[in-house]
Parts: sequence; C-alpha cells; structure tokens
Amino acid sequence: MVRARAAHYERKLRFGLRINLLVKETDEEAWAMAERIYSQIDADILATARRATESSDSVGVKRLDKLIHGKPHQCARDLELYPDLWAGLGLVSTGPISFTIIGSPETVANRIAEYCGLGIDAFIFSSFPLIEEAYSTADLLLPLLRSALQPDDRA
Repeated sequence: MVRARAAHYERKLRFGLRINLLVKETDEEAWAMAERIYSQIDADILATARRATESSDSVGVKRLDKLIHGKPHQCARDLELYPDLWAGLGLVSTGPISFTIIGSPETVANRIAEYCGLGIDAFIFSSFPLIEEAYSTADLLLPLLRSALQPDDRA
C-alpha cells in the first residue's frame, strides 16, 4: 500500500532494517552464547536500563519494554519473540538495535531471506560482542550470503 501510494507520486521507496546478528557454527552454539550474554546482565545494569526506558517518551521504546518485561524470563530463550529473533539485548539497550537474529549461518541466512521477502531492501548488521561476532559473521555467514546472491552463471 505504501509503495503503491509512492508510485502514484512517481517515487520509489526502499525499506531498511538495522538488526544484530549472532552467528555460530550451529544453532545450539549460538543460543549458548545468547545465554552467556543474558547471564551476565546484572541487576544494576538492568535497573539503569529500566529507568531510561521508563523516562523515554518513545513509542517504540515503550513497545519493546512491554514485550520484554510483559512476560517472565528466566533464560535467554524466554526472550525469543519469533523463531531465531531474540529481544534479550533490549533488557540493556533502548536503542534501535535491540533485536538479534541468532543461529547457524543457514538459520540466519534464512531469516534474512524472510525479511527480504517482506520487502526489506537494505540491512545494517551489528553484533555483540562486537569483534568476536564481526569475525563469526564474516567467516561463517558472508560466504553463504555471497553465494546465494551471485547470479546463476551455469545457464
């Protein structure tokens, strides 16, 4: 509907998504890393982030807060909002990248493809811990995405 309306005015819209990635060799390894991150969130950090959330007038921040704190969570997997989509970093961040796609290279690539199918044209990927995940993403995911995005030269 939005694209059709833009086309009426001879405009073309593109949509982007900024999201974290946590890529490991297997889904189990990726979720184990999420659990390690989750287990390191102490009460003081949680309280500080919660105060920032409560004082924010952002509708998006309020919605994220309701998603995360509106249900009990005792482990990282309890904050999985959709298959392979984790909201755990939202416990300590009120920024735009509170969601993380978690899994093996194939799992993460499939979720990225799903977003493309929904009309996402561009991505900004982030990671935490930054350096470790940058290497994991580069080594494990990028070759898979490159081959998936290459034109078929076999024809």
